Amino acid sequence: MHTLLRRDLTVPLKIIYERSWLNENLVYEVYDRMKKEAVPLSLDRHVYFINFTSFGKQLPVYINLIRNPVDKVISRTFYKSKSRSNFYENCLTSNKSTNCNFKNGKPYDLSIPYFCGHHKQCMELNNDWALQTAKSNVEKYYTVVGVLEKLDDTIDVMERKIPYFFKGAKKIYGQEFFGISKNRYVPKVSDVIRQRLSESLAKELEFYDWIKARLLQP
Repeated sequence: MHTLLRRDLTVPLKIIYERSWLNENLVYEVYDRMKKEAVPLSLDRHVYFINFTSFGKQLPVYINLIRNPVDKVISRTFYKSKSRSNFYENCLTSNKSTNCNFKNGKPYDLSIPYFCGHHKQCMELNNDWALQTAKSNVEKYYTVVGVLEKLDDTIDVMERKIPYFFKGAKKIYGQEFFGISKNRYVPKVSDVIRQRLSESLAKELEFYDWIKARLLQP
């Protein structure tokens, strides 16, 4: 998403790398490093929600983008698997597999933790407290949460609500990036498998539908 930002922004992407969970010391380090950068400034990382005010720091403008959780899981597992042929059909029918047989209450790196925060319950699958906390944080702290399947609408909302950063983003997307991230091969799974995943990811789907409705509301 940072590719759609104004061209004069500083984007210090290497402050944190491949860390979703930050301890208290790292929170202070990230904040101090950000304060030393030139403004205007954006930081684009996969990090669980942090309420900087609880550390006595100024809250940034939060935005995010999520994807249909079933498609996200299928894509993630497919591209990490060594054997792509009938992977989900084999995986979901095997009790030995831990890669795709989701278990309620077990920790998973899905969408909700990125809005819920660093509490251990945030990663627990189908935890209602985590879902409600994520929704509450979105309402309180996120200016825009977009949806990948509604990217045009997402960019429109970002341009309208955060023009300082996203003015002209729709034009940039249309000219330079349209279609660039489309996978050449889309993993195919049966309707039965999709239904099973939908049932396993019930709270993730509820959160996704809520975010989509929020994005599209007048």
